[in-house]
Amino acid sequence: MEPWMTTFLDLSTGEVIDVVEGRDAGAVAAWLAAQPRWWRRRVDVVAIDPSASFRSAVRRWLPNGRSGG
Repeated sequence: MEPWMTTFLDLSTGEVIDVVEGRDAGAVAAWLAAQPRWWRRRVDVVAIDPSASFRSAVRRWLPNGRSGG
């Protein structure tokens, strides 16, 4: 079992959308790739851990998203 988890949540409501095993680009990319394209295109703002692997997955799978801050 993976000791790290990644949590996806709706920033507007604070609602947890999903929690997946892993804390790397592969875990993030796999989850994002499994979401419908229409859903990914609606993502406007992404708040992430500052890791390079997370940024890489988000840039690939959420091209319309921009970092909040």
